[in-house]
Amino acid sequence: MPSLSRIQRTRSSNREADIMAATVLITFGALLGIASGLQLLFIAIVETAVACLNMWLVADVFKVCPRAYFTSYYNRDCCVACLNMRLVAEVCKVTTFFLSSAVSKHGARLDMVHIQNSTLAGGVAVGSVCNMQIGAGGAVAVGIGAGIISVFGYRYLTPLLTKIGILDTCGVNNLHGMPGVFSGLLSVLFAALATTKEYGTSELETVFGAMKNVV
Repeated sequence: MPSLSRIQRTRSSNREADIMAATVLITFGALLGIASGLQLLFIAIVETAVACLNMWLVADVFKVCPRAYFTSYYNRDCCVACLNMRLVAEVCKVTTFFLSSAVSKHGARLDMVHIQNSTLAGGVAVGSVCNMQIGAGGAVAVGIGAGIISVFGYRYLTPLLTKIGILDTCGVNNLHGMPGVFSGLLSVLFAALATTKEYGTSELETVFGAMKNVV
């Protein structure tokens, strides 16, 4: 019986705590210089609880494979995730450089806000589908889509939101917000397209835990 006077730490709980901390850190990026210390503390407490609830829903209720949260072991599933992430990231970088020059306010010169941020949007977009069989073509499409969403967000959406009083200090909406929603929609799409022909019964049940004993 674990003691209630101590916090029990395991490898799994440490990984989950790291994810919770990252969630709060990203939120702070949108509020730097805007919110007070007390407000940030309140946000940290509430968001940590909400993130834990989300983790429970994803892992225990919907039975999404925990490997989608980068907790995988070195097996075939991990290799697929690494290959997908690498291809998406590289395509997103190329897309970002091209679009940054095309829509730049500085006359075809690269905008360093895009280079520092939008080049990372591919990693966000592929996060929830990295261990799925999305194929090379799918990875390229995800990378291009993430680059377009992020660059256009910084160039056009952020100035519009600022004008109506919605502030985002570090442009979190363009790097994590919209690419994150894009990633969620992609997970629905690729999960709907998943078949035993592509994955095999064993791998399909591993990637999509809720399909165990169904296929």
